[in-house]
Amino acid sequence: MTASSKTLHLFGIKACDTMKKARTWLDEHGVSYEFHDYKTAIDLMLAQPSMIKRPVLDLGDRTLIGFKPDSYSAALK
Repeated sequence: MTASSKTLHLFGIKACDTMKKARTWLDEHGVSYEFHDYKTAIDLMLAQPSMIKRPVLDLGDRTLIGFKPDSYSAALK
């Protein structure tokens, strides 16, 4: 499965179970992405990372928030 030639950006917390599912899904489907861990980013995110909905997958022309396998499949066809 391939997405556009744009670099995808996935934002979240590395240890989060939902993040692990999203990253595993992307890896298993051969989707390249750049991962950004909220816990190593902006001070506000460091102070209260649980407030941020995750994962966030930036597709370039739109963004998926939360992880649903069907949404990832549809967006990356």
